[in-house]
Amino acid sequence: MKKLLLVLSIKNIEYLGEFRNDQSLEIALDKELLWVTGFNESFDNLIEIKKLPTEFIYYLDEYNNIFLPDKLTPIDKIKKLNWLTINEFIKAEFPKSLNPAKIENVNSYSIKIIPSDNEKKSQALLTNFDLFKNYVISAPEVRLSKLVFALSDNNQVFIIGDILPPLQGKTYWLKDNILIPSGFDFEIPIISKIISEKIDNRKTSYIIFDKEGNYQKISKDFFAKVSRYAVRSVVGAY
Repeated sequence: MKKLLLVLSIKNIEYLGEFRNDQSLEIALDKELLWVTGFNESFDNLIEIKKLPTEFIYYLDEYNNIFLPDKLTPIDKIKKLNWLTINEFIKAEFPKSLNPAKIENVNSYSIKIIPSDNEKKSQALLTNFDLFKNYVISAPEVRLSKLVFALSDNNQVFIIGDILPPLQGKTYWLKDNILIPSGFDFEIPIISKIISEKIDNRKTSYIIFDKEGNYQKISKDFFAKVSRYAVRSVVGAY
């Protein structure tokens, strides 16, 4: 029985995100091209498969012969490649300090943060604590109750919530327990879940990346619900 075989550019690997839980999917890298097979060709999957930015579409038989669609004669035989499941292919290896992370099995492909045109809602803000304190004094409790905050030693505060205070600072969006600078994303977006599980599989911390691809963790235990009382307890009555 022939299997669908797609060829994509390595730059388009994020389009395979729809299939990241399909462990029958096998991927091999040949220079700058991804060879992908093992698709479950259900009706719903075929719709998603047609959306992929493929370079070539082939079929592969059990003898590794390559066929064009609807053709009976093979055009080639697939070369020997290192086939991996999708999770194995983008298995992440992380440093012990704030150094750029790397992905194994993709020619030591570096994990990169790049500008993104896909706008995401900001859900975290890094700002000066004095600005935040002044905001808390006058803000409605209903707005404050939907936020959590953590204070650093250098008078900076990280605030997380769906509706952030209108304060100056650096904003981030949240994905798979990872905070990424607003306007940026991973070069290969589908690795975010694997990154999260590799760094903190218990999900006890927020993982904060900067634009250079370095990261740090802040335990969720350091965050408290925002209230005027909570802020007073940090710095004393003001």
